[in-house]
Amino acid sequence: MGIEPTKRWIERFSTKQQSITNVHDLHKLQERFLVEPLYEHFRYGSLRNVHEILMRNGLSPPHAKLSKWIKLMKKKEVYVLLERQFHRLKEDWKGPNIPVYLFPLDERNHFIMKNLGKKNGVTFPSCILLFVHEYTEVEDICALLTHEYSHACRIEKFSIDEKTVSLLESMVMEGIAEMSVLKYHGEKHVAQWTKGYSETLLQEWWHRAFMKRLNMRGLAQQHPFLYGGKYQLPPWIGYALGFSIVEKYQRQTKEDVDKILNTSAEYILQRSRFEEEKKENH
Repeated sequence: MGIEPTKRWIERFSTKQQSITNVHDLHKLQERFLVEPLYEHFRYGSLRNVHEILMRNGLSPPHAKLSKWIKLMKKKEVYVLLERQFHRLKEDWKGPNIPVYLFPLDERNHFIMKNLGKKNGVTFPSCILLFVHEYTEVEDICALLTHEYSHACRIEKFSIDEKTVSLLESMVMEGIAEMSVLKYHGEKHVAQWTKGYSETLLQEWWHRAFMKRLNMRGLAQQHPFLYGGKYQLPPWIGYALGFSIVEKYQRQTKEDVDKILNTSAEYILQRSRFEEEKKENH
């Protein structure tokens, strides 16, 4: 599988789009060309529901003109480079042969444009979706794939389900994903949340809000703790803690990402000695 030929779908959609002005018809056209081909990966909801999932995660609106996106993706050989990176990761990590779908990003989504570097990804048990702006750097797009594919590997290895996943696992998954980006793409392409907080602040929030909630189940319940912005939690605090835990684990064990991907979150936390730091500092 690997990188699916969404460029063909997007080209067809863009061609048909030019002769339609009705908003409802444009919506249905996008549904037909960009959503139906991957509907099989979603075991729940209607085609409309799946369309909403894509829009929520960054898919460009039905009326958006895509000729520039198509042109720049071809010029920068994005599909070719993504395919190369996918097979490299699959071989290095012995990972799943999962389909990856690349789509244009809604530039009106200020959160993604400002906070996520004009790109967003989401990984489901049977597919990966990538949403990128036409001006997103190629290396950043490849780094996004690396981040999401690490999730796919871990989801398969530990049979992770978003309704039952623990908060600790969610945090560790994000930490591993960015350690993977660091290894394959360098520090320049690592997310800002990996380096935004001091160790003192991380430890304070760990003991104040996270230690007693590590077994909290279900991604929906975990959002405030992963992304912050509620209960006075700082932005991205759960992600930052996850990265710090994985970074310390790697420092202690000298293990490479391919091995860490197959290690339980509980063991990673234990061997990281993360929980001991505050005691040692007193």
